[in-house]
Amino acid sequence: MSQRTKTMSKLLSALAAGGLLAAVAVVGVLVLSTTAPPVKAWFSSVPCDFLTGGGWILPPAGSSNGVKANFAIGGGCKNGSTPGPPPIPYWGHLNYLDHGTSIKPPTAPTPFHVHWTSIDAYVFVCNGVNTDGENCTGPSTDPKTGQPVGTREVCGTAETNDPAHPTVHFRVRAADNGEPGTNDFYWMHLSDPNTNTIFYDTGCTFLGSSTPCGSGGTGGPGGGNIQLHKPNPSTTGSMVTFCPYP
Repeated sequence: MSQRTKTMSKLLSALAAGGLLAAVAVVGVLVLSTTAPPVKAWFSSVPCDFLTGGGWILPPAGSSNGVKANFAIGGGCKNGSTPGPPPIPYWGHLNYLDHGTSIKPPTAPTPFHVHWTSIDAYVFVCNGVNTDGENCTGPSTDPKTGQPVGTREVCGTAETNDPAHPTVHFRVRAADNGEPGTNDFYWMHLSDPNTNTIFYDTGCTFLGSSTPCGSGGTGGPGGGNIQLHKPNPSTTGSMVTFCPYP
């Protein structure tokens, strides 16, 4: 089974578990029950956009040993992106370097390197300012710049230099909370594709700090920037409302 076929299978399984989809497989053909809600219920109605960012954090949130992790993240729709069927690839990238934090896998060298191989979903979380990691409030544009603010997830598959986890699934939640980026956050899970269990979790962390989201503060000292970009003619496709990975 191809990686994208596995991804689609996980998406459909999640829908079925949540009561959003009733389906049976007949000689390899997916048949949707007429009693199920429309499949598009798991697509976001918000026009697809794209997100870019880079910087550093001190993971894990709230209990760092003072060692940095650097990241570069991007995600979005491109030329009709959809998980399918049939799947049309999403655009994006992930590069992440852990320089020896307390959550680095013991089997991994220093630095622990994560590099994307596929982008499997681009997820709408919310529009507005998000300081607790979960909920957005206020206007969906930065009053200073007129640019959008909001939270998205980029989900996919990556390779690492850890012999115990050569291939992983990643789920990155990132927020653009307006300029200059001191209120932006980065949150990443890495999970084992064989067991679907999380083995690396940065926690929701404001950039340039170990300050956890929802701690009563509104940001850190600044260590990079997350930028949510307006839709453009090339960002056709569909954002989804959940990530296929934990």
